[in-house]
Amino acid sequence: MQSLCLKANSHVGVNVGKRPVAVPSISCKPQQARRLSIAVESMGQHSLSSVSVASLDSASLLQDSPPTSPRTNDGSSIYNKALDLSSIFDGYGKIGNTVTYHALRRFRSTRKPIQKYLFLRDLQLFNPRVYFHLLMTRTEELLPYIYTPTVGEACETYHELPMLTQGLYISLRDRGNIFRKFKAWKQQDVRVAVVTDGERILGLGDLGANGMGISEGKIQLYTAAAGVNPAHCLPICLDVGTNNAALLADPRYKGLRQPRVVGEEYDEFIEEFMAALRDWQPHLLLQFEDFGNNNAFRLLERYQPRACTFNDDIQGTACITLAGILSALRASECSFEQAAQWSRGSVLFASGSPFQPLCINGEECHPAQANNAYVFPAVGHAAVVTRAKTIPNDVFLVAADTLAGMTSLQEVRRGFLFPSFSRIREVSVKLMAAVAAHMVASGLGSQPEGFNGDWEACCEAAMWDVPCGELVASHY
Repeated sequence: MQSLCLKANSHVGVNVGKRPVAVPSISCKPQQARRLSIAVESMGQHSLSSVSVASLDSASLLQDSPPTSPRTNDGSSIYNKALDLSSIFDGYGKIGNTVTYHALRRFRSTRKPIQKYLFLRDLQLFNPRVYFHLLMTRTEELLPYIYTPTVGEACETYHELPMLTQGLYISLRDRGNIFRKFKAWKQQDVRVAVVTDGERILGLGDLGANGMGISEGKIQLYTAAAGVNPAHCLPICLDVGTNNAALLADPRYKGLRQPRVVGEEYDEFIEEFMAALRDWQPHLLLQFEDFGNNNAFRLLERYQPRACTFNDDIQGTACITLAGILSALRASECSFEQAAQWSRGSVLFASGSPFQPLCINGEECHPAQANNAYVFPAVGHAAVVTRAKTIPNDVFLVAADTLAGMTSLQEVRRGFLFPSFSRIREVSVKLMAAVAAHMVASGLGSQPEGFNGDWEACCEAAMWDVPCGELVASHY
């Protein structure tokens, strides 16, 4: 293994296989640079087996930015050539509109969705300020590549993608030491966590430890949609084995090579995890994500009355469905075009993933995206703001009723069942305000310190933004 250290205004080279790769100067302030150490291990002539960050003072790049796990993934043939580190660093040390513009241009010029996904992860690691600026100002454009539909492919191939894991793995081997693992996590001021056990990832089934990709994608939406400081966010994957025979046979798979544990052994592991999490961060919001049906409902029933937790697949989906009054249509398997043709243009359509608008009877109609991201980030952030003890189902009724009232009749007739996702932070402020007021009035939470009676102002003030005066919105 070779090691190299990158400092401000340095110029270094590294061999990837037998091919030298030049890394150009990093143009950033000395106090921002500190030391960035990268270990590169060659697996062969044309592949990069791993890239791991050994030491990165990320606070110097982005105030209170989230830590990076030392766990890495093996390289793969996802790139047609070896990963060129210069493409990651080129120009991204500088902070400003020019660099933001070039980053967006690079993103748009990247063709394959999975390559866009990888580009965004690289950008988040090496220039988090620019990444989060784009995430929060171009949310609608980036969303399909940090979450559905691209995150599905990312999870299926997670173990072979050339990227760093961002979250925390907790496996059966950690039993008896889970609390210590939380205490050893680099960022201790965690307020929101998304956890999966990888058993039912989207519609793809059991992906085991590869399920980390879904937690990493989902947690990003708390920042993008509801302004939760990324330093306060933690994606978690519980590795309890997998019944996916293909993954178990793949030498690149990083998870436990054993069948999933079930029954009492599984329940005891989850109980230790929940107890350790509560002892570590008593007021943390925990979102259950993509657990198998056998466990999802019973875990929610068990922990909802005694923890600040919810299951987005159950409550978030029900909430957005209720808000859109589209339960029957969401259950049907058809495209927007098929629904429009069948109904002669009179259908109100919503889907989890985006569809392109259609011209029907001379008028452009827009399919609504019934995306849970309208709901769960705002509900979760409201719970954090009020330090809610629990999140009962009636909270989601309040959120659904509030969201349903944000679209005019004229917009609904044009197919806009929900406000444009480009306004998601504005939508989240109103949802947070309604939910927070309900939580306090119901005795579930308490008013934050200094509260002046204006919930919308309070919630807007709680939203995080990129802490860099040099980064301002640009028109591009």
